[in-house]
Formats: sequence, structure tokens, C-alpha cells
Amino acid sequence: MKNSFLLSIVTVGFLLGNVGLSTAQQMKIIPGQNVAPVAERSVSAAKVYLPNSPDESTPIAPFSKKEIKSLLKKNKNSNVLGGDKKITANMPGIKIGYTYYDFQTNNAMPERIAYYDDQTNKFTQMFWMAAKDSSRGNSGVSGQLDAPGFNSSRGAHYAFIDVTNPDSPVNQYDTWEKMEAEKIGGQPERRGWPSIVQFNDGSVGTPSHTPVDFFKSSDYGDNTFTRTSVDKTTSTWPRAAVDGKDIVHVIYNTNASSTGTDQTSNLLCYRRSTDKGKTWEPEKIFTNNAFDATNGNFPYGAGGDSYAIAARGNNVVVLYGRFPNSDAFYRKSTDNGETWTLPTYAFRANYTGVDTSFYDADSARILTDTVAASGDQLDVVLDSEGKAHFVFNLAQSYVIMTGTHQTINGKDSVRVGLNTYGNLDELSDYQDANLGFGYYKEGDNFIYYIARPSTLGWNGTGSIISRRAASGLCRYPQLGLDEQNNVYLTFTSIKNDDLKSVAIDTTIPSRDGIADVQVDGLMGHIYVTHRLGGDANPNWSNPKDITPEGVDCLFGTLCNKVINGRMYIGYSADATPGDRVTNVELPIEQTEIYMYPFPTSSLNSIPPVGVEEEAAANEGLALTSQPNPTSGVTVFGFTAPQSGNATVTITNALGMNVATLYNGMLTAGATHSVNFDAQNLSSGAYYATLEINGRKVTKMVTIVK
Repeated sequence: MKNSFLLSIVTVGFLLGNVGLSTAQQMKIIPGQNVAPVAERSVSAAKVYLPNSPDESTPIAPFSKKEIKSLLKKNKNSNVLGGDKKITANMPGIKIGYTYYDFQTNNAMPERIAYYDDQTNKFTQMFWMAAKDSSRGNSGVSGQLDAPGFNSSRGAHYAFIDVTNPDSPVNQYDTWEKMEAEKIGGQPERRGWPSIVQFNDGSVGTPSHTPVDFFKSSDYGDNTFTRTSVDKTTSTWPRAAVDGKDIVHVIYNTNASSTGTDQTSNLLCYRRSTDKGKTWEPEKIFTNNAFDATNGNFPYGAGGDSYAIAARGNNVVVLYGRFPNSDAFYRKSTDNGETWTLPTYAFRANYTGVDTSFYDADSARILTDTVAASGDQLDVVLDSEGKAHFVFNLAQSYVIMTGTHQTINGKDSVRVGLNTYGNLDELSDYQDANLGFGYYKEGDNFIYYIARPSTLGWNGTGSIISRRAASGLCRYPQLGLDEQNNVYLTFTSIKNDDLKSVAIDTTIPSRDGIADVQVDGLMGHIYVTHRLGGDANPNWSNPKDITPEGVDCLFGTLCNKVINGRMYIGYSADATPGDRVTNVELPIEQTEIYMYPFPTSSLNSIPPVGVEEEAAANEGLALTSQPNPTSGVTVFGFTAPQSGNATVTITNALGMNVATLYNGMLTAGATHSVNFDAQNLSSGAYYATLEINGRKVTKMVTIVK
């Protein structure tokens, strides 16, 4: 609903009303947030979508006219754009393999890294969907060019990495191979969509499709897997988690509509295995005509990859988006998947009717305002207290409700019969509304707006290639927790002016491989941010870019256990923005896969409660610590651009002072140092703060015992 007056008055007031808060902007949850939803009303999609390939379920976001340039004639035939370009930048982390099939998800990224300590060495285990054969395969659709790697070489690839010294991780396998178990009768089959579960003994498993099967190793580090069937129907896009009793929980989409117009058959389903994947219990449907729906249908699920699952102890949580993009729901089990709560809102779009029009004596239309809504790129983790933490990308949504004009009890009334949903989905829409992600902790009274585009400083130049509908400048969120329940987030975004001109095809769904426009594509970057556990400080640190310019880095995945002062992050990297499933006309080239043990000590500091930390105001103020993480003595170095009385203090995660390291005069430009012995403190995250002349800088220090 492109009503400029409504957008300028209603939307801005709703989204940006709390301008006095920090970057962790707050919004009160609307009444009725934590109740089961009513039965679904009839819904009509705002647009018809034809999938680009058998692996896709989400439409492509639009380009604005200002993003498109005239096509260069030399790029008219995409087949001669070159191929196999390899990145030359110094990438963070260790390269574990490569792929020609560079697409990893329609919406939400799964967890693909697990951490294991055998009391002698420390390891990460990792899955990735990859294809080492660059041929395009054949989907059988006339006139359609398939993606590179869309062939029988595609499947789950396993990596086993020694991170005993996280600064020098060592890959334990010399080759990067598809699981041998992904064969039938000795012949490879095209499979994919892995997510990792790690059992108490260190062995791992993953689901893959189609249909959904489960693959399990016998021990940690073992790259030989056994295979069992989870579901024999049209099940696709699985996700898995394992709880404290080694019970495996799998969710997937089934009976997905091929046209995107009939969501009544697009089901989110669940199964569990109590014997580590050997056998599977009967299917439970979570959406639509759900197993526990007693009064009509529950809200429709949003389709492929628009869901996430987490398990810990006896708790299991499933988070999923609603069709169309508007709300996010979750279901929770506190008895290892035996019983489940009814769907509960994690985010609810607060539509309000703002205009009613009568077509004639019998027909009416109600227009809503345009409000913040949940997209389908989301994640969930469970903390040590059993509380769920949710993150979801934010979009802008509106509804056009149509119905009949009736007289009820002598009053003019409208009986609504059909809702048509829509999104404002150009990149400028996300920038203007300053929408990144929403973060919500189970039981809280607030949803926090985080990773907002204003923190990226984008100047509006360039396009995100292969961007999915209802996703903006910040995509693919992944959550993790440390032992103190501090929350960590990695996601994909962009960097100002990191551009590459590419020729793309906008005649989707033709997929003939012939580019028709030229655009400046924005390279993807992997970002990290964090917040403290508890309620003392709700602020998040300013997102930190951890990948270099000139490389398209996408599909970040984060081990949900942040441990020993490291965020274990996996990501893909290549030389051209976009992916070759969404845009088959892009040049064929290798995409490299990396695992990066990012030190939490390098995260940006968290602003104090109610204060926005401004980099310009703190210019010249510096605080360092070596070593960090530490188990004993750490040396703090600090300097300031002006002389004055300075203090250096250490606080714990609750903001309590545990030590004052320095209290005295500081000479401008001079570097001072002081030792801090951490042996009497317990493991966890602490914060060192240098304060002088009313200015301060804070640095996280990780203590490991």
C-alpha cells in the first residue's frame, strides 16, 4: 500500500518512537502477545510466485529503478562471463573446502557447527552443503538453466577441526568429500540442507533431503555415516536439534505448493527419535490443520527454511514464520518433545485499520497502516535456565481487508472475508524505517530492535544481489550463548561502497541465463554483536564487520555454544555478489567455505544503560588487554588524548565492581599499563572500563579456568 501520507505519519511514528533509547531500541509487546492465536482466516497472497528451482520457496525481492543501469553489451551472454575465479583476499579463519553450489537456505540459516572437548584436545565439527562438480544438472524444466552444482555431487560435506589452539585451527582431513551414505545402490544422489546435532559422546548427525533422511557417525571425528529414513513423503528443508537425553528432534516442510498460491498444504512438521536416529516416531503437524488444533486451523507456516529449532536439557523450542510475512510463533516442550504448548506469539504485527472505503452498497475495503512485521529469517537458542531467545529479521507489512457491507443491530458494519497482505520491500524501505532484527527473550515485556541499518551507515548506493523477499540490509541471523548466558549474534550485511558491477536477469522466473540489466552489487559481510545475560543492561554492542572488502561473504552459521572466549563461525566466500541458484546467470566460480574461531575480546563494547556510545566522542581513548582470554595475569594498557584523573575498573556481567585497577592522573598521549590477576575470579565475561574527563571506553575480558 504505497500511500505516502500514511507511511510518513503512521509508520515512522510507530517504528521510531523510542528515539531516546540506545541501539537496542525497545517496543512494548502488544496485549495478547503470549496467548494461543485464534483459528486462521482466509488469506490471499499479495503476489503469485513461481519457484526458481526445486530447492527454492521464497520469491525474489524487487529492484528499484534507480539501482538498474544499462546492460553492457559484452555481458549480454552470461555464459562467457568467465568462471572459477578464486578470491585472493586474506580471509579470517581456516578454509575447510569449496563448492560450486553456493546456495544454502531460502530464509533462516541452520546451526552447522558443534564444539567438543575430549579432555585432551578441543574440536569443532561442521557440515556444509556443497557440490564439487560445477555442471548445471537438468531439472527437466523446458527453457530453464539450472544452477551450477545442481547435480548428484551435491550433498552434506563434513569437516573435523582441531581448535585446541583457536588461533591456529587444524583441519583433520586432507580432502573435502560428500558423505558416502548419500548414495543409493552405490550411485550418488542429489541431497542437501544439513544441520548438525552432537550427542553426548561427541558423535554427530544431520538430516538431509529429499525426502528427509538422517545420517549419524559412530564417534567424534568419524566421517563414516549410517543412514535411516525420517519421512518418506515430499519432506524438504529439514532442521534438527538434540536435547540432554540424546533425543533427536527434526522439523521439516512437507507438501509444499509448487505455485505458492495454496498455503493450506504447506505444512511445518515434527518428528523425534529416542534412539539417536535409528527409528522415528509418528509425524506431528505444527501448522494449519495441526495435530492439536481443535477449532479450525492454526496459522499457516511460511514454507521452506522459515523456521528454527533448539533443544537443551528437557526443553525443545520451535520458532517459525507465518504466511504471509507478518508474525512469528513458537511452540515449546518441557518434556523432551512428548507434549507441546499451543502456538505462541514471539512477534505480532500490530495492524490498525486506518481507512474504510465502500465500493458500493454491498462491498467494502479496509486499509491498515504499515507496521513492523517479522520476516522469515530467524533463529532460536535456549539458555541454562530453559528460557528461549529469539531473533528475526524485521520487514514492513500492511493488510487490505475486503468484505461485505452489512447492517447489524441497526449500524453500518463490515464483515471481513478476505485479507491480502503486502510488504514494502525495496532496500530504501528498510533503511528509511531503520529495520534490522528483532530480539525477544521468552518472558520479557519488550522486543528489542537491534543491528539497525543506521549502525552500518549505508549511503544508499548499490543493490543486494539474490536478496529474498521480506529481507533487508541485515540477513541470516544466528544466535549463540556462553556459560553466563551472554547472548551472541552473527549475521550477514553490507559495507558502504564495497561494490562490484554485475549483469543479472530480472525476468524471473524465466531463468534462461541471459542477463538483461547491469547493477552495482554490494558485497556481503559477516558481522558480530552481543549483549549481557540478565536484565541489568539490555543494550547490544555496535555490530563489528569481521570479513574483508572485495569478497562476497554470506550464509554465516554460529555454534550455539560460545566457549573459551570464541565464537565459532562458518561462512562462504567468493568473488561475485549474489548466489547462482537465485541468479543462474552469474559466472560459475568456486565458493570457498571457512570456519573462524572469532575471539569475543574483539567484539565492540556494550554501551552503558541509557547511553549511546559515540566513536567520535571517544577518539584517542584506548584500552587494551593481553592476553585475552586469560586464566591468570592480564596486562591492561591505556591512553587518552587529554590529561586528567583516570580510573580503570573491572565489572562482572551484572555490572558489579570487582576491582579498581587504576585511580590517578593520566598524562595526555602517554601509555600506561597495569597488571590484573584474575585467578580469584570465576570463568566468564568481565568488562574493563577506562574513564577520564567524563569520557569512557569499555572492553570485554574473558576469564577461562
